[in-house]
Amino acid sequence: MKSILKIAICLIAAAGVAACQTKEETVTGFSLDTDEIAVDCEGGTETVNVSSDVEWSVSTTQPWITVSPANGVGSMTCTVSIDTTLIVGVREGQISFVPKGLSTRTIDVYQTGYGNVIYVSEPKVTIPASANYSDRYFESTVVTNVEFDIDVEYLQNTEPDEDGVYETPTGWLTVPSVNITFDRGARPRTAILKFEWKTNTDWIERAAKISFIPSGKDEGAELAAEAGIELSQEAAEEITDDARGDSLAILSIRDQLNMLFTMDASEKLQNWDGVVLWEKTDKDLPTDDDGNVITDAIGRVRECSFYYFHSYETIPATVKYLKYCEKIIFYSNVNSFLKSIALESDICELKYLKYLEIGAYGLVSLPDDLGRLTRLETLSLSSNNFTTIPDVLTPENFPNLTVLNLLGNRRYVTSDLREADTYDPDIGMHIHMQNDAAAEGVRRLFLWENLEELDLNYNYIEGHVPDFAVGTVVDGKLMEPFREGEDFVALRDTVAWLWTEEGQKIPRILPKCKSLKINLNYFTGDAPDWIMYHPYLIDWVPDTFIFNQNEFGKDSNGNLVQFDNAPSSYSYYYEKYPLYEDKYTYDDGTYGGN
Repeated sequence: MKSILKIAICLIAAAGVAACQTKEETVTGFSLDTDEIAVDCEGGTETVNVSSDVEWSVSTTQPWITVSPANGVGSMTCTVSIDTTLIVGVREGQISFVPKGLSTRTIDVYQTGYGNVIYVSEPKVTIPASANYSDRYFESTVVTNVEFDIDVEYLQNTEPDEDGVYETPTGWLTVPSVNITFDRGARPRTAILKFEWKTNTDWIERAAKISFIPSGKDEGAELAAEAGIELSQEAAEEITDDARGDSLAILSIRDQLNMLFTMDASEKLQNWDGVVLWEKTDKDLPTDDDGNVITDAIGRVRECSFYYFHSYETIPATVKYLKYCEKIIFYSNVNSFLKSIALESDICELKYLKYLEIGAYGLVSLPDDLGRLTRLETLSLSSNNFTTIPDVLTPENFPNLTVLNLLGNRRYVTSDLREADTYDPDIGMHIHMQNDAAAEGVRRLFLWENLEELDLNYNYIEGHVPDFAVGTVVDGKLMEPFREGEDFVALRDTVAWLWTEEGQKIPRILPKCKSLKINLNYFTGDAPDWIMYHPYLIDWVPDTFIFNQNEFGKDSNGNLVQFDNAPSSYSYYYEKYPLYEDKYTYDDGTYGGN
């Protein structure tokens, strides 16, 4: 680095010297071998040869210049010492030799200071397509004496994708913050900058130009040379649309997730742990939009699961290449309660997906286009960090969904919600049912007609369970009673009370739901009639999964958490549904709850 700066400085010094007047080099009886000295910002020593037959003495005009010896008789060599400088630009001084009885002779001294410098140790960097999360970065050593910002220009691909489009991939580089303390004037300081990068899942190399631009107090400063990094990232291995491509996609996912357990990839794909392939004997092979069986799916991945990993990022983008996957599980991310991960859209490419489970991952949001998974039947998002019910979860987006699991969205555990605001970044899914905006998401789930299983237990939902009255309109939906001849066809005699005038007051909520879990929340007040008289209430095992709220817990107002009308027995229920009594009670009349 010093040699580079010295070359630049010497050029500046040479220009300054050329501009100076040529001085007389010799005088009768006294002479010097130079009339000027030029040094760089580092300073140092220079020698001056004095030829004299008389006494002489030396003085300087600047304290940063010293001469030794400072006087003498006759000829000798003097050492000129020049201090280092911390300024930008050039400073000047003068040395005066005064020979006895003769005219004073002078030497002009020029010292070039630091220029505006941003020096990058490696101006060209190439990174691999993929690596473990902890290794996905590169460091750049920068020597500078100016404040600067970092700008990234993502460059267009030099090759087209499979559709012939020249894309410009963006957002795959994380720019570090710059914190350099300039406490030595203009003397350059060294900083190590850490750039993090994302995996390249495409089989096309991508590139970016990183520029260092003077800013702050040095905004607009002119640099001796442009400072930056030409960054290129290698292309990924091509993932083909076949079984081999599926195996590469799974290996890529495992690698990016930083799986805690290794796998023998030398085995055939059908023998890999957590992988199930489509077989030609399967009766439910994927079909296209016209209902035709897709024979190309045979031998491709049907199911795969990934457990126990350590990731700070969304589901790896290579998941999109598991084209015919029907069931996929991601579960147990290390310290997931500390993470805030937004699920991105790559998984939405799996159009044949019916079962999706992403649990204990650290998710805080879902992509708006998750509704592209229209064939989805089961969606399990347990033990994540959602604070509300994601807006994308609607029956319109998921017409075939029957199982929805949102249990355990708790980052931290508390029994007193008056302390909820003290947790950072948040406590988890803390929803006040008095807040219309937050409660709308919960109401929407209760109005989801096709759900057969709904799990909301072990969250921080407080207030009253939404009540619905027949004949009212809730969120644009008319509340209707259960329908004779359509609902509970197989249980028609068992639930005959619903068709009475009194029974027709029970709103048709979750008509197909045989498993509802809202326990271990912070509900208070009365449980509404649609719960108390729901035809499937006993199937819900209500003592455990309905009325059992957070024991000894207190809500945000300090109220003890409990349902005020939690029944001590279910005799009231069997009066309405007498044919259930034999099914759900023991011979001694106690509740069996099977």
